[in-house]
Amino acid sequence: MDRYNISVTTKSQLIIGFNCFSEYWVDRRQPWLDIKTLNGGVNWINVGNKYPIDSIHIGVCFAFNENKAFALGVFGSMTYLFRTDDGGNNWVTLISQPGGYFDNLSFKDTLNGILIGDPVGGRWSIWKTSDGGSIWDSAGLYLIEDGFDNSFFRDMDINGDTIWFGTTNSRVYYSYDFGNKWMYSNAGCDNTETISVNGNIGFAGKGGVGFFGCILKTTNGGINWLQINSLPFNSLLYITHLNNGFWCTSANEIYCSYDNGNNFFLQHTGPFSHGYWQIDLKKTNNEIFGWAVTSKGTISKYHEFIGVKNISSEIPDKFKLYQNYPNPFNPKTTIKFDIPSFVNNDNYDNRILLKLFDILGKEIATLVNEKLRPGTYEVHWDASQYSSGVYFYKITAGDYTDVKKMIIIR
Repeated sequence: MDRYNISVTTKSQLIIGFNCFSEYWVDRRQPWLDIKTLNGGVNWINVGNKYPIDSIHIGVCFAFNENKAFALGVFGSMTYLFRTDDGGNNWVTLISQPGGYFDNLSFKDTLNGILIGDPVGGRWSIWKTSDGGSIWDSAGLYLIEDGFDNSFFRDMDINGDTIWFGTTNSRVYYSYDFGNKWMYSNAGCDNTETISVNGNIGFAGKGGVGFFGCILKTTNGGINWLQINSLPFNSLLYITHLNNGFWCTSANEIYCSYDNGNNFFLQHTGPFSHGYWQIDLKKTNNEIFGWAVTSKGTISKYHEFIGVKNISSEIPDKFKLYQNYPNPFNPKTTIKFDIPSFVNNDNYDNRILLKLFDILGKEIATLVNEKLRPGTYEVHWDASQYSSGVYFYKITAGDYTDVKKMIIIR
């Protein structure tokens, strides 16, 4: 399988590395190619292969912004860490090491980062930086391998000082002090190829296009793991989290959970036989932007607006609450409403309330509680944590009020 990887900086800046193999001769490696976009994927810039080694195989890239990025590469028996400060036009070598292929790199903030690679000489390759990635040091970072440990590309997660990464021998290693001391759990899968932990809840596992895998779950922050088979998919190619949501891939499908892993639903289906190799997501203000890349180079884009959004430049002449759509729905729906021009009157209270109620009339959520200018607005509601049934939504604006019914069907 070709190794495609992706790193998102903001909604409009992206650097991707492509490992270009010949279509028919998998042992004939073509030059590495980097492409990037600065306008949200409308146009792509072919940066080309600007690495110090022409036939390098890049396994992981990590982009800070449109200029600064890091890449982990392999050529022959050597493994490398590269850095660019001009958007990929020039790369410099920071580390070159015999063996111990570098698999994962991440930063907990703008200065402190960690790099993990396969074991060399009986110990894992662990490097850290405290100056934003200019100088890397491995002194004092000892983690002894067990048997024939190896890691995988993209199988590390980091949350502040806590780090987790998976291995080829069922172990999940974790550290609470940013890699100085390590512990491990026997996770239960022979290979743990991807991992993501959000608070106490986390998922890990393995999988691939065309065969079943193994899925693990932790409820105590990665100390213990149990194999599960209750999800709507049976293998994991990649999993990540953002806020209280998990996004994961299984073969050519992307699944999402908005309630920290309690319920997953199918969000997107890609081309057949294209396994989604990686997802990267970023939140900016009240929007979420995400990108996913498949094993054959197909790129998919995701955009979600969080909160209330003005969707029209036209000014309505009266209040109106629209029927939600879709309806019935599972698990998300959209509610639209109009605010007329006279709301701008100084004597009119332009605070808009949009609340949700269950079948018994109990208030369960407030979607909007703010002053809004005249216009047409919409807001999304994620009902992942609510059961099937009839619900109501009510808008209040001054002396105007309206109520409509909606239905959740699981």
